[in-house]
Amino acid sequence: MRELYLMALYATRAGGAASGEVLSEGEHEVALRVALVIGRDEAEARSRARARLFELCPPEEGWVNHHIVSSGMSRDELRSLLESLSEDEDSDGGPPELIM
Repeated sequence: MRELYLMALYATRAGGAASGEVLSEGEHEVALRVALVIGRDEAEARSRARARLFELCPPEEGWVNHHIVSSGMSRDELRSLLESLSEDEDSDGGPPELIM
């Protein structure tokens, strides 16, 4: 049986390394994504999320501190999430990424 996990994918890199953006010394660029990940268990879901995070934020481009935080989701929580997404179509962040 496959489970659904809500995950936060996080990575940082030294200020504007690839974008050419100039930041103050010590500042870092942060990438934070929210994803729904499907897997047989949490380990498989984390593995899929980590692979996707490395695609989005490759170490070759200066991305470090790749980190994943996960939480299981019940059917009621999923229904609530989908309901809130359909009500808030104008949100700036957009819907979470689905990693299968």
